[in-house]
Amino acid sequence: MKREMLYTTVLYAAILALPQIAAAQPSSDMVEMLGTAGSVNWSKATVEARGIGVPPDNIRYQAKRNALSCLAAKVDAQRNLLETTQGVRIDSTTLIRDAMVSSDLVRSSIRGTLRAGARILRRQLQPDGSCVVTMSLPLQGHIASAVYHQQESSQVSLTNRLSTWMHTLAPSLPHWMIPEAEAAVTAPPMRPAWQDEMRKFDMRLSRIESWLGSHRNELGSVAAKGDPTGLIIDARGSNFIPSMSPVIRQIRGGPIYPDSHAKQQAEQHGQLISLFMRDIMMAQKHPRVGERPIILKALRTWGTTRTSLVLGKASSKRLQALIHQGFLKNAGVIVVMD
Repeated sequence: MKREMLYTTVLYAAILALPQIAAAQPSSDMVEMLGTAGSVNWSKATVEARGIGVPPDNIRYQAKRNALSCLAAKVDAQRNLLETTQGVRIDSTTLIRDAMVSSDLVRSSIRGTLRAGARILRRQLQPDGSCVVTMSLPLQGHIASAVYHQQESSQVSLTNRLSTWMHTLAPSLPHWMIPEAEAAVTAPPMRPAWQDEMRKFDMRLSRIESWLGSHRNELGSVAAKGDPTGLIIDARGSNFIPSMSPVIRQIRGGPIYPDSHAKQQAEQHGQLISLFMRDIMMAQKHPRVGERPIILKALRTWGTTRTSLVLGKASSKRLQALIHQGFLKNAGVIVVMD
C-alpha cells in the first residue's frame, strides 16, 4: 500500500513538472530580445511584447477589477509592441524606426497592423490582482511589403541623385577627375579582348543550358519531383546577425541573393527574404523550404557588415546555376545560426 502511494505521488509530481521541463528545453527558434519587454522571433517573423496592468483602487467588484487590469495590460503591451517593432533591424545600419521617419507608407502599415493584426497570445491574472498580457505582431504582410518598397525606393532615389550630381558637376571638373566613362563620350575605350571572349563563352553556356532544359526528358535528367525545393544557408560559427534584408555573396565577388526578382517577390507577397533558425534539423523540416532543401555552408560574414554572408567558390557557382534555372522563384530560404 505504501509502495503504491509512493508511486502515485512520484507520478503526480512528474506530471506537474512536465510544463516546466518543456519550457526549459532549448528552442530551435531564433529569438532576439529587444529592450526589457519585447522580442523578435526571426523563425516565425513575429514581434512579441508584454504589458502589465494594475486595477484601480476605487473599484469594489473583483470581476471588474480583473477586466480593467487586463485592459490596462493590453494597452501597455501595444505600446511596448510598437517600441519593439521600431527596433527591428532592416539591415546592418537601418532600423524600422529609421524607415518610419522617412516613409509614410511604413509608418501607416505598422500602425494599421498594430490595430488590426496584433493578437493576444497570453492573458495571466496575478494573485495581487494585476494582469500580464503578451501580444504578437506579424512582420510578414503589410509591414514587410512597405519596408521593402521603401528600401527599393531609397536605392533608386540615391542612384538618381548621384547621376544628376555627376552630370551637373562634370563640366566644371578637371579632365583628370572625371571617370573615364564620362570623359570619353565620343570615343569610348576599347574593351580588353578577354572580356569579349568571356561574353561569348557566357552566351554559349546560356544556349547549352537552354537546350538541356528543353531536352530534359530525352536526356534522362532528374525529374521535377527530385528537384530541390528550398535553400538552407548554414551560418553557424560566423558572426552573423539576422535582419529583414540579409545578403548572400560570392567570395571575392558581388551579391548572389537576393536578386531583383527575389526583392520584387518579397515586396509583392509581403514575405521576409529569409527566415532564421538555430537547429539545422528543424530547418530541414520547415514548410518554408519544402521537402527537399539543399544546404550550403557559409564561410564567414562579409567585411564589417554582419548581415551579409560569404559562400565558397563551389557553393557560389552552384547557387548561381540554380537561380539561373529558376530555382528560388517559388522556394524559400532559411539561415541557420548559433
